[in-house]
Amino acid sequence: MDFSIFLSNSQQPLIESIIGNTLLAALIAVLGLFDGVFGFIEFLDHGGSVKLLLKAAALTAVIIALCICVKPMLVLLLVGIAVFLMILRSVRKRERKKDQRIIDLIGAEGGDFPSTPELTASWEYKQAGECIAEGRPRDAIAYLRQCRGKITGQPRFFISYADALMMLGNFSGALAKLNAIPSTRLKQKDVFTRVMVRKAYCYHDLHEYTKELECCDALLAKNIQPETFYFRRGQVKLRMLEVAPYLKPVEQAIADASSSQQSFIEGIFNDLDKALQYNKQGGEYHEGEILSCKGACHIHAKAYQESWTLLMEAKSKNEFYPNTYVYLGIYQYDKRNLTQAIGELRKAISYDQKFSESSDVACYYLAKIYYEMDKYDNAIRYAAQSLSIFAYRSECFNIQGSCYQKKLMYTEAIECYTKAIELEPKAQYYVSRARCYYCRNGASAKAYCDMREAIKLKDNNDYRLTALVYRADMDKEKDIQKDITELNELLAPFQDDPNNFIDLGIIYSKYQYFEESQRCYRKAIEQDPESNIAHYDLALLLRELELNSEAIEELKIAIELEPMDVKYYRVLANCYQDMNDPVNEALVLSRLSKVYQAHCRINKSNGDAVYQLGKYSAAAEYYRAALEYYSSPAVLNNLACAYYAQELYDDAVKSLEEAIRLDGQYFLAYFNLGNCRLRMGENRVEESLKKMAKKNFETAVSLNAELEQASLMLNSMDTENIEMLLDVPKHK
Repeated sequence: MDFSIFLSNSQQPLIESIIGNTLLAALIAVLGLFDGVFGFIEFLDHGGSVKLLLKAAALTAVIIALCICVKPMLVLLLVGIAVFLMILRSVRKRERKKDQRIIDLIGAEGGDFPSTPELTASWEYKQAGECIAEGRPRDAIAYLRQCRGKITGQPRFFISYADALMMLGNFSGALAKLNAIPSTRLKQKDVFTRVMVRKAYCYHDLHEYTKELECCDALLAKNIQPETFYFRRGQVKLRMLEVAPYLKPVEQAIADASSSQQSFIEGIFNDLDKALQYNKQGGEYHEGEILSCKGACHIHAKAYQESWTLLMEAKSKNEFYPNTYVYLGIYQYDKRNLTQAIGELRKAISYDQKFSESSDVACYYLAKIYYEMDKYDNAIRYAAQSLSIFAYRSECFNIQGSCYQKKLMYTEAIECYTKAIELEPKAQYYVSRARCYYCRNGASAKAYCDMREAIKLKDNNDYRLTALVYRADMDKEKDIQKDITELNELLAPFQDDPNNFIDLGIIYSKYQYFEESQRCYRKAIEQDPESNIAHYDLALLLRELELNSEAIEELKIAIELEPMDVKYYRVLANCYQDMNDPVNEALVLSRLSKVYQAHCRINKSNGDAVYQLGKYSAAAEYYRAALEYYSSPAVLNNLACAYYAQELYDDAVKSLEEAIRLDGQYFLAYFNLGNCRLRMGENRVEESLKKMAKKNFETAVSLNAELEQASLMLNSMDTENIEMLLDVPKHK
């Protein structure tokens, strides 16, 4: 049947002229060839997908059916145009998917940037774009390195390379790629926008806030998205206020920009007021964000009433903006309403989907509050979360060190105090680290050096007496003896303070004046019967006098008062060994093993918390610290997950193989090992890794048939379904 009979008489001549036009026929042929070539390229770009073949078969069937009903030349024209539009749509969709991945990474505040379909790009470049869109930056870089010719000098190449590096957290490398773009190409507005937005993001994550501010200034100078970047500039300046005490360049920049902090805050208010003027499409939601930042500025200016009013108004307009709850929490903390402060700060973290600087400040204040409340595990965890975002806050390391010291985990405490000292040398940090050196393994030389540094910064009697303790221990190692008269004169300034009895006892003991030492320890216990340190030091003295039975009684009291100090158990076990009592020695060593496991669990818990925030490198550090105490298959499994997230597949495999060696029935390790090997075998020629992965999945299913993810992977063997599983406690 001829479909043209349904056309009106006025349309019939037009159709006939189209069908009979030789030039148009040639154009249709060219268009068909173009569609065929680019259609085949799209087929290759999608990895030869069967779905594309099915779509092509369906389209062919439709064309044949139309040719029967309509003039073939008209059908070819319409089909050629349709296929061309479909190819354009496919290419644009791929580019939008890639750009959306970067927009999600940078954040909504970065604004949208122009997207151009890459019809003329090389196959390697297109594959790199696919990898970026799918969240596989290392594979993207591998393809970009294969690119040759003209594409390698174009801005889009450098931008794509920077995108992949940003996804890997290599912000310095990303900046290097962006800076390699010729300045002449930055005259194009779309290129300039894409580059400056990315630079601002890199500078932000490198904590180079002054350079991020310069990026915002440059974008605003060209009037690019003022509705976005006036607000962003205000946010950057607010962040500079938060971090100024920890970053000297930022502190100096604020001083150079303004005559006082108050005048700098006024500049922030000006930016935020302009953001309010430009707020045409954001509505109340965005207005709430702007008002929240204004309220935060009032907190920094100590104008608490104005801050409270603005923060509550911001909350009424946008109840999900985390910054509002951060500063409501700080307001409550300054008023010493700790319970209310905790509630507000936790809300801030729960609403901060990207876990950004809002959570950094919230976690810092939560760490402070929990430490003040003697809730050390919580304080350690929140300090770790804050440091995972901003690693320059020395107070967080100090809080962690103090908590570990309270929990008698001296190795971890020393590491934290060392990091605090590297950031900001303070007398108290040196004193705290010295005590940990001495308590951990009697490293008196290191402790004495730290006390000398502390005295240089702040001189007082407490620090001088502590230094004498460490000096006495060093003298004992060198067999240096002091006359009792000389020693009494040296210690005379400290004899009348009851708080000094333990230190005086240690000093007398080191110089072999045991009667004076025991007298001091007894006075310390009389002064404070619950001093586990006094009981322990007295036990050491009694053991040295070969009074093991009396030493054991003192050690039992010390352990009852502080059951987590491993050295108490070690000395107690040695006492039983000296008394030839293997039964009690074995019981003590069994309890010591449980203490080691408890320390392992603490570090694992911190690692799990940080991992679930996407801070995989920091999580791996905690897992490795946990393994120093106890070789736990669960910790090894979680360490492997952290390695996998960083694309360190070989390290992940080693950890999982070690977990299986410790526990051959540990199904989770088999499952995650299968995931690792499947991913490693994705781009390799050999099939052995995939076969090993399948065997791992089979083992996981046989050990735990209820593990649905294992069954899924065994059936699909699809890398897109990979999901590494942490071993975390199930809370009821």
